[in-house]
Amino acid sequence: MTLHFNFTPSILNFSKHSAQHCDTSLKSTHPTNVVFKLELSEPTKYYMMHHGVQKLTKYGILQGNGTMAVRVYRKVGEGSNYDVLTARFYHYTDEQLEETSTPRELYNRVQGSALVGGYQACSCNLYAM
Repeated sequence: MTLHFNFTPSILNFSKHSAQHCDTSLKSTHPTNVVFKLELSEPTKYYMMHHGVQKLTKYGILQGNGTMAVRVYRKVGEGSNYDVLTARFYHYTDEQLEETSTPRELYNRVQGSALVGGYQACSCNLYAM
């Protein structure tokens, strides 16, 4: 399954099945929207993706190991039960697909130079049908 979503300077706009957006209070200097393709290892109908500086650091994206992984949670049953899945980020702009190999590059290109210091991490609900 492949999901597409756009990163805008202040809001994460998920593609057509999105029911919510996440205001990250980011003031990115990136001139255009950055589009990602999120590839998941197995299909499901509900994902919750945590996105933010602290979360990215915690999950190893900014550690310089070249692993573009973020934790994605699959809702299981009712209540607050989630399975943890692993997804990878691929960065592409201008219809040119390019796998981002450097975590620092992803950090700089997506979140912009304005992201210096402790911005509060946020949670986004991502609905994939």
